[in-house]
Amino acid sequence: EGSEASVVRCKEALRSAIARAGSRASASAGARGAVAEAINNLAAAADAAGADGTGAESIVDTLTRDGGRWRLVFTTAPDVLFLLGLESLPAPPGARVRVGNIDQVFVKDDAAPGAGAVYNEASFALPPLLESATLRVRTDFSAAPSGRRLTLRFLEAAITDLVPAPVLDAVLAPPLIPRMGSLGAIAAVYEKELTVPLLGAQDAGGALYPFLGGRLGGKGGKSSSDSGGSTDDSGAGSSSGRGAAQPGPGYLLLYADSDTFVGRQTDGAAGEFVFERVPQTEAATDSEG
Repeated sequence: EGSEASVVRCKEALRSAIARAGSRASASAGARGAVAEAINNLAAAADAAGADGTGAESIVDTLTRDGGRWRLVFTTAPDVLFLLGLESLPAPPGARVRVGNIDQVFVKDDAAPGAGAVYNEASFALPPLLESATLRVRTDFSAAPSGRRLTLRFLEAAITDLVPAPVLDAVLAPPLIPRMGSLGAIAAVYEKELTVPLLGAQDAGGALYPFLGGRLGGKGGKSSSDSGGSTDDSGAGSSSGRGAAQPGPGYLLLYADSDTFVGRQTDGAAGEFVFERVPQTEAATDSEG
């Protein structure tokens, strides 16, 4: 009972540290240090309480339950901080990039226990052209037997859910209507996804980002199929290959319960993530909006 109470206290301390940190992108070094300490304390308390020894299938059940949607509340991951930093770039009045919710959506693969898909989603607006759009990265994941690590395998990125601003309609409609026949045909163009496969080989010089599937530096190297494609409890390797899909990093699960999920990348571009579960009713409202 004392160990479980310690987990609850450490979880509340983490939430308080995140609240004090303020912006997802511009927290001070001191605020980031306080969050990092709170994360370490929560992970240690969970270890002491035995809350982490769940196994692969159990952790996948936790991550995919109730719609499987988790919303980012804090991160130190370089790729996500880059996205958030776009809001601070100099821009004319009314033309500043706006970054909205950043989510991970876990989907269980019923045919492969301990595995599934995860969709990394970042909504954004690009005034005066786009009122909203979503960057979505599709990834396969497999959990190590302990349930403590996930291996990610990036498959493709897409821009979807485009909502054009009135000025874009005004610019595009006159030249496009004669060719496409109607405003409905133009709207159908907006509904299509711009999809880019995430291809490439793993190499020691490339930093593999856990959220966007990006690469920083490095040339050539050994593909995931060459490396044996196994996933052990250390999180190394990748799940069985499908062509040249981008191999991903080891992802350490520090803590996960019904409403809080904390992870840390263990190689490449290191970073920590804190997510809170999005209730299904709220997720449905977001998708309708």
